[in-house]
Amino acid sequence: MTDINKEKKLKRGEILALREAFGREGVEKHSLLIVKKLLDMPEYLSSKVVLSYSPINFEVDVSKFNITAVKEGRSCAYPVALKDGKLVFAIPKDENAWQEGSFGIKTPVLERSLTIPPSQIDFAVIPCVGFDPETGVRLGMGGGYYDRIIPEMKSAFKVCPAFEFAKVNNIPACEYDMPADAVVTEKTIYRFK
Repeated sequence: MTDINKEKKLKRGEILALREAFGREGVEKHSLLIVKKLLDMPEYLSSKVVLSYSPINFEVDVSKFNITAVKEGRSCAYPVALKDGKLVFAIPKDENAWQEGSFGIKTPVLERSLTIPPSQIDFAVIPCVGFDPETGVRLGMGGGYYDRIIPEMKSAFKVCPAFEFAKVNNIPACEYDMPADAVVTEKTIYRFK
């Protein structure tokens, strides 16, 4: 393991412990503030196809964002992790097109969903553990799933919802670490584009 990866693992562990200590009530309360900001962003308001995720553990809960996007007539795609380490994006056709996928994450069943290319995404909500407030570099879970596919989302505005305490100055970055265009916390929006 390289020094950069060791440092990232250490930072990731610290933030995950803070998230867990935050508790369900803190996650719910602050997630609602973050979702409101996401729904008010001009990039979201002009979008037609959004990418989001199904939250697990103590991630920012974007469930209300997902519900609102669909109610407003947007197509809402979700990531599905394949065995080869790649992500595909799928829009479930109905409420029965879901299953428990990799890492216990609720994901669309590919056979009952519309798979779309990354180039069709207008507004991408990408989970993160932590973020650098100066550069927009995100600290993920360490699998590199999003970093590999972000370059293919050429027309997407890429935003990470995060709790303010997940701010980490000088996150060590490799050439494959893809920064976000914005990070939305319960307090503010950090813009990098």
